[in-house]
Amino acid sequence: MRKYELVCILGSLDEMAKKEIIKKIKDFIVDLGGKIEKEEGLGVKKLVYRIKKQTEGDYFLFLIELDSKAVGKLDEKLKREENLLRYLLVRIK
Repeated sequence: MRKYELVCILGSLDEMAKKEIIKKIKDFIVDLGGKIEKEEGLGVKKLVYRIKKQTEGDYFLFLIELDSKAVGKLDEKLKREENLLRYLLVRIK
């Protein structure tokens, strides 16, 4: 199992919808055999350029442990999530 940092940017949604998407992301990680070490909301920030007609995004940070074989599957699941504007998954040494 390797450690990764996952940063997600959500569009302008109500609190209930944000919680649902965050729960989905956590479920994706756990279903793939991963562990969530830390979850942190970084708040709403102005985007440098428009993404899907949005000018602001709500940032969330996850520190996770995941098998390297499951990273591709997580990537596919995150790409399918409509309300997720962007995400970045980086391996930590």
